[in-house]
Amino acid sequence: MKIDPMQSSFSDTRSFSAAASPLRHDILGVLSDEARTLALRDAEKVNLRKGQVLFHRGDRADCAYLIRSGIIKISIISPAEEQRIVALQGPNAMVGDLSLIDGAPRGVTAEAMVNCELLGINRSAFQAITIRYPHIHAQISLMLTNRLRTITDEISQAAFLPMRARIARALLRLAQLLGEHTGVDLYGIEQPMSQGDIAGMAGVTRESANRTLTEWRTEGVLGSSDRHRLVVNVRRLMEEASRVREI
Repeated sequence: MKIDPMQSSFSDTRSFSAAASPLRHDILGVLSDEARTLALRDAEKVNLRKGQVLFHRGDRADCAYLIRSGIIKISIISPAEEQRIVALQGPNAMVGDLSLIDGAPRGVTAEAMVNCELLGINRSAFQAITIRYPHIHAQISLMLTNRLRTITDEISQAAFLPMRARIARALLRLAQLLGEHTGVDLYGIEQPMSQGDIAGMAGVTRESANRTLTEWRTEGVLGSSDRHRLVVNVRRLMEEASRVREI
């Protein structure tokens, strides 16, 4: 039996761009315009330089951040100090928004991949908003449910994705957030990304990522230029990303 290819945000090059991600499945995204304006009214502006850490795993959490510009890398580090990228977040996405709910220590490390501008929302200020707008609690519960369903769906779908498809999706995410259009179906990425980073995003071994990336360079899916460390053919990667295992 052959599983139908899952729906992908990378299904058409016409819709592919490095545009800002919309607010979705985060706290600000479910607030009314009035409540959102109030939450951001006293937000603190935070500027990060490339490579600067916003917070470390285990840090006290009393603030969430809205990304106005730039890219934030979310990662975890093993006891052996091996880093694995959990996600990349771009403009209009939130980082650490669960801290507004429970204030528990940070579960991940957040680092600026490029220069970033953020707005920090204090937990005490947000709690005051929930008192003023008590219906927010129901909206937050629904948001958390939707987020959990999305994560579950992604895990389930990934189970049917071959290794090359997962690596392709990781590269497409990098191109979407960090790349610039350089030609027909081509995006150039100047930001250095190690094979370990790509492997971590794809959930595969470094050896598998290395082998696949080498094959794609030979096949012309990947390349480089004087200006860009990596040039990707997004159409070819979309084809790879849409493949599923036959069972």
